[in-house]
Amino acid sequence: DDTGNKRRTKYWTRIAANSNGDFIITWRDSRTNSNNDIFAQRFDNNGVAQGPNFLVNDDGGTNTHSTPDVAMDNARNAVVSWYDDRNGNYDVFAQKYDATGLPQGGNFLISDDAGSANQYLTTITMDPEGNFVIAWYDERNSDDSTGDIYARRYDGTGLPIDSSFPVNDEFGSNDHYWPQIAGASNGDFVISWHDARNGNWDIYAQRYNNAGIAQGANFIAN
Repeated sequence: DDTGNKRRTKYWTRIAANSNGDFIITWRDSRTNSNNDIFAQRFDNNGVAQGPNFLVNDDGGTNTHSTPDVAMDNARNAVVSWYDDRNGNYDVFAQKYDATGLPQGGNFLISDDAGSANQYLTTITMDPEGNFVIAWYDERNSDDSTGDIYARRYDGTGLPIDSSFPVNDEFGSNDHYWPQIAGASNGDFVISWHDARNGNWDIYAQRYNNAGIAQGANFIAN
C-alpha cells in the first residue's frame, strides 16, 4: 500500500498460506529506511487485505534487514524470519503474530552462536498446530568464504525446543549455501541446499521426523 514514491524499492517477496486459504506476504522494503526494513501484509481466503502493510522489525534506525520468509498455521498464527545487523554482524531474527495479526512479544534472536559470525538467508516452515522450524546459512565454523546450514525448532508458543543444529553432515572447506525448508502436516520436515562437497555445486537435502531426528544421511537430489 506504499504507492506514493516509485523509487522506493520492494523485493525479495515470500508468501505462506494455510489450509483455509488465508495467506500472508512478506518482503524487503525501503519506504522508511534506505537500508531496508521487513514489511508484511495479511489476506483472508477471499484475497481481501486484513489491515494495512505492517513493519516487522522493531529495531528502528538504519540497520540492514533482508531475505525474509514467512509461515502460517491453520489458526492464522504466523511467524516471519529474516536476518539483520542490529548487533553488528548478521543474525537471524523472527517475529510471531497471533490470528488477528497482533505481534506476540518483540523480535527474537534465532541464531544462538556465542561469537560474531554471520548468519543469513533464512527459510521457515510451520505445521498446522503452529510449531515451526527455521533454517539458515551460518558462518560460525568458518570464515566468510564457506559456511554451513543450521536449523532450530520452536513450539507453537514461540519457545525454542532445542538449540540450533547443523544440517549438512560434511564439514571442512566446502561451502553449503542457500537453504530451503518444507514441512508436512505431521511436523516432519526436509531441508535442501546447494553444496560444493563434490567440487561443483550440487543439490543436497536432509529429512527429519517431527522430533527433529535426522532420517538417514544427507542425500544428493540432482
